[in-house]
Amino acid sequence: MSQQRWLMTWLTHNNANSTNRMIVKILGAVLIAAILLIGCDSKKTTEQKAIVNPDSVNSIGQNSEPTDSATTEDDPEDADCIRGQATPVIKRTFYPNSTFNLNKDNITGIETVHFANGDNLTINNWGCEYFVLTFKFETTRFHADTTDINYWLDKAVILMTELEDALDAPLDTFGGTLATKNFMKGNKGYELGQEIVYDTAAIRDFVTIDRIQQLGEKRYAIEISYATGPL
Repeated sequence: MSQQRWLMTWLTHNNANSTNRMIVKILGAVLIAAILLIGCDSKKTTEQKAIVNPDSVNSIGQNSEPTDSATTEDDPEDADCIRGQATPVIKRTFYPNSTFNLNKDNITGIETVHFANGDNLTINNWGCEYFVLTFKFETTRFHADTTDINYWLDKAVILMTELEDALDAPLDTFGGTLATKNFMKGNKGYELGQEIVYDTAAIRDFVTIDRIQQLGEKRYAIEISYATGPL
């Protein structure tokens, strides 16, 4: 009888130890799985943050709009520009007091002329893939609403025709002015910035009226661009 009691006691004790060991193993496995799971989630979260970090996106895409590198003054001597370095286009024999300065990019330039009647002319010699001359006339000779495009188109032709003999430009400004005059004869409506193409060869030539602005009570600005390209 005592032997049976001892056997029952030994079995109960061993069962209890086995149960405890099993519980410990189960708890250990659960703990290890939890640690691994937390580690994976942490790594995944870190990777996701690296992908969608707004600072990284902004640092790459701040200037998403395309720009003409030849007009960016922070990039001197841009080797990617096809066009050559800007040079004066005004003949000094006509306007000896005209001034010309290269921009910091060492490619584009600004030229100014002060006329005897008080009007001013600024010529922006710019472009990279295109060669462009933008003529900005500031004048008190003409007065009209800036929305009267046909009126100012006619005045742009007059101003450029008067300037033609004083120009020594590497593009056909005369052809562009003539094309503008012929465009007006067709009684076509014109929108600012619209290209009037006067050479449809592989390298196109075109002219645009870019802007009409009232500067004062009797002073207006007209901007006309002549361009050739892509070069």
